[in-house]
Amino acid sequence: MEYNYKLPHQNPQRWEMIKFSLNEPIEELGHICKLIEILSASNNSFWGFDLPVAIHKLQQVFLNDQLLIDKFINKTLPHMIKAALKLPELFPISTVPVLIRPFSSLTFSKEQVHCLLVHMFLGTTAIMGWMKYWSNFTRWLCSDGDISTVYLTVLIDYFEMYQIGLIAGNACVIFERKTYEFDTGNLLCSTNPLIPVHLSVSGKIGETSGEAEIDFANQDIGFGVSATQEEIIFGMSPELAIAMLFVPTIQDDETIYMKGAQLIGLYTGYGTSLKYAGRCTNTNQNWSERIVVAMDALPFDENDLKVQLQDDNLHRELQKCTCGFQDIKVVGTGFWGCGAFNGDRKLKFLIQWISASVAECEKLEFYCFGNELFYQECSHWIDTVHKEGWDIGTAYKFLLKRRVELEEFEEDLF
Repeated sequence: MEYNYKLPHQNPQRWEMIKFSLNEPIEELGHICKLIEILSASNNSFWGFDLPVAIHKLQQVFLNDQLLIDKFINKTLPHMIKAALKLPELFPISTVPVLIRPFSSLTFSKEQVHCLLVHMFLGTTAIMGWMKYWSNFTRWLCSDGDISTVYLTVLIDYFEMYQIGLIAGNACVIFERKTYEFDTGNLLCSTNPLIPVHLSVSGKIGETSGEAEIDFANQDIGFGVSATQEEIIFGMSPELAIAMLFVPTIQDDETIYMKGAQLIGLYTGYGTSLKYAGRCTNTNQNWSERIVVAMDALPFDENDLKVQLQDDNLHRELQKCTCGFQDIKVVGTGFWGCGAFNGDRKLKFLIQWISASVAECEKLEFYCFGNELFYQECSHWIDTVHKEGWDIGTAYKFLLKRRVELEEFEEDLF
C-alpha cells in the first residue's frame, strides 16, 4: 500500500491542465458539468461520467430556479475556484498521509477541508489502490436517484455557507485511527459498575447536546448513493467526506475518531424515504467539539443469536465498541450493526452497554428509532438489572450463560 494520497498538483503537467480549465468562462450549469467531465476524465474511476444526467442533477439541486443558478455561478463558484487554485499553498508537499498505523492522526484546517471538498466536487481527486469505492462526488452527480440529489444539495449549501462566512474558518477537523487490545478475561472478574443508560424511543443520534455520534460504519467508511445511517451522516456533514481520500479499511481492533465537522443539512426519513429538511441553523453548537466515531460491526448472513454469541464474534464486537468509546463522555448510539448486517438488537445493546462501562464513559444514550416494543422490553430488563445490582462482570457472565442455554432453547437474549 502506498502511504500517501497524491493530490492533483503532484503531477505538474496535470496541474497546469487543471489551472487552465478552471480559468475557462462558466455561464451555465452545462459548462460546470463539462468542466467536471474534463477534469475527472484522466482519473481512474469505477464509474463513468454521464453529462446529461449530471446537468439534470444540478438542475434538480437548484430547483430549476435560474436566480439560484445564477447566484451560484456568479458568486459561490468563483469563490470555489479561487480556493481550488490554492491547493499547492495549502498542501505544499502535494500529498496527504494515509491514516494507517503507526501514523494515527491527521488535523486539517477548515480552509484545507474546503479546498479538498472543492476538488472532490470538480472531480480532480483520483482513486488510489487501496480504495474500494470512489474518491470524488461525480458518483452523486451521475446518479439517477433522489437520495444523491439530497446529498448534493447539502454539499452546495456547504459551499455557499463557506463563501458567506457561516463555516468557522479558524477551527480544525481531526481524524484519528484508534486501536484497543481487549481482554475478555478481565471482564469475568470486573466489579466495576455498569454506567447509566438512557433509552429514547424516538429521536436521532446527535440530538442530545454533548454526545458523541456513533457512525454505524462500513469497513471502508464514507459517503454513498443510498441512505444508510453512515451515508446520511457523511451526506449531512460534507467535511467528513474527505476521509475517503486517506482512510483505508478499518481493522477489527480499530475505529475512526472524527472531531470538528460541522452539521450542514437536516433530514427526515431513512432509506428510500430520505428527504432534505433544510440547512442546520443551530448557532449555539460548538462544532469544533462535535465527535463522530466510525465503527464497523460484524456482518452476519442471518440473525442467529447463537452464532453471534460465539467467543470470536463476541470478543470482536466488545473490542470494537470499547475501542470506539475510548475518551468519550456521552455515547449516542442505537441499533449498531442490526440492519443489513443482521445483528441481534438486544445483544448489540448489551455489548455497547458493557463496552461503554469498560471505557468508563459517563452515560450511554441509546436511540430506539421508533421501535416501541424494543423500548418497552429493554426498559423493563434494565430496571431488573439495576434492582439486582449488576456490574460489568455480571453482565458478561450473563452473555456466557445465555449462550449455553440457547443451545437447547430458541428464544431472545432477554
